[in-house]
Amino acid sequence: ADKRISESIKWNAPSFYIKEHFATFKLRPLGTVQVVFHTGAKVRADINVNIHDPSGLLTWVAKDRGVVTLSDMKEIASKKIALIAVVKQWIEYM
Repeated sequence: ADKRISESIKWNAPSFYIKEHFATFKLRPLGTVQVVFHTGAKVRADINVNIHDPSGLLTWVAKDRGVVTLSDMKEIASKKIALIAVVKQWIEYM
C-alpha cells in the first residue's frame, strides 16, 4: 500500500508504522485474521477518522479505531484491493 510502511513487534503482536504505529494484528481469537487500525496507544480526542469503505471491511470500535476481520487466505485475496484502499486512507491520519 505504501513503501514507507515498516513492521515491528508492538503490544506483543506484529504492528505497522510509518512515523507512528497505525495498524496491529489482533492475535485472538484464533481462526481469523484481525487487524486493528488505530491512531496510537491512547484514544485521541483531537482526531476524527473518516474512511471511505464501500466494501464494509472496517468494524468501528471507537471513533479512532476500526477492526478488519478476515476468515482465511481466500477472503484476504478477494478483499486485497479494498484493504489496500483502507490502509492508504488510514495513514493519511498519521
